[in-house]
Amino acid sequence: MDEVKASQNLWEFHGRLTSKITGFPSAKAIFDELSISDDEIKGLKVETLMMLSKDDPIVSYTSMPLESIQETRTLHFMLPKGEDICVGLRG
Repeated sequence: MDEVKASQNLWEFHGRLTSKITGFPSAKAIFDELSISDDEIKGLKVETLMMLSKDDPIVSYTSMPLESIQETRTLHFMLPKGEDICVGLRG
């Protein structure tokens, strides 16, 4: 657990903890498997709501493929500001 606490960034954290818990061999393998591509976003056929806090300290909204998200009619993207994503849902 000390190794996990000593993580200096998200990659180290996922490599040291998440990969062990989930059975992935590395942080890269986790992100390769769980990331969604532009083509997958554009191909969504089911109405989908994606929420991300604009000031999330872990996942930056700038890492999202915003152009593909805007072009997809079945994907609705909420980007409220606030550490608690529910803040955006309350108004």
